[in-house]
Amino acid sequence: MEDQIAYRMNTDGTKLTQLPVLPDSNVTRSTFVWSPDSTHIARIDQYLEKPDEQQIYLLDADGRLLNQAKNRGSSGNPWVLWSPDSTRLAYYQQESPNAPFTEGNIYLLHIKGGKSKNLTQQQDIYSGFSWSPDSQQIALVKTKQGVKLDLINVDGSGLSNLTPRFSAIFNPTWSADGQQIAFTGSEQSPSPKKNGPVFNLYVMNRDGSGLKQLSDDRDLSVTNFVWQP
Repeated sequence: MEDQIAYRMNTDGTKLTQLPVLPDSNVTRSTFVWSPDSTHIARIDQYLEKPDEQQIYLLDADGRLLNQAKNRGSSGNPWVLWSPDSTRLAYYQQESPNAPFTEGNIYLLHIKGGKSKNLTQQQDIYSGFSWSPDSQQIALVKTKQGVKLDLINVDGSGLSNLTPRFSAIFNPTWSADGQQIAFTGSEQSPSPKKNGPVFNLYVMNRDGSGLKQLSDDRDLSVTNFVWQP
C-alpha cells in the first residue's frame, strides 16, 4: 500500500501495476489474500475510527470489484478463508455488539455477487474452520457449550457433530483426498493432569467414524502437523 493505493507486481519486481482505487478513503489498514487459483483477491479494509468493523471486497486479478460485504464486530487480524475452488470466501462475523466478543457466525461471500450468506445460523463461539478439498463442506470448531468439531454442507444443510468427548480441539485439517480430518485436541478426563492438559494428534473419517489417536506422549503436546501430499 502507498497512500492507500494498492499495487500488484511479479515476484521479480517487474510489471508494477496499480489496482483500481476503491471508494473508501478512511482505511487505516488493508489485508490482501489471493485465491488458491491466483485469479481473485480478497481485500479486507480496517478503520481506526471503527475498530470493530471491516469491509471485505472480492476482486479479480486486475482489481475489479466482484462483490463486497461489511464484517461487523471484528478487530485484529481478519479471519477469512478462500474455498479451494476459489469461488467463495468464508469469514467470521460477530452478530451483536452486546454479545460476547467472539460469539457470531460463519458467513460465505461468492465471487459471482449476491448478499453474503449466514452459513451456520447458530450463534456460537467458533475457534476454527476448514474447507473440504472439494469445496462442498466446512469443518468448524465450536466452544460455547462444550467443545465440538462439526461438519456442515456449504448450502447450510447436514450439520453434524463429529467429536463428542473433547475439552479442546485445534486446527482441523483435511487430507488431500477429502476422506479424513486430522486435528490436535485433548479428550475430557475425570482426573485432570497436574501440569495441565496434553494435546495429542487425532485422525478420523470425514463422517466422524474411525476416530484414532496417533500420538501418545503423556508429557509433551502436539502443536503442529502437516499431511503428506
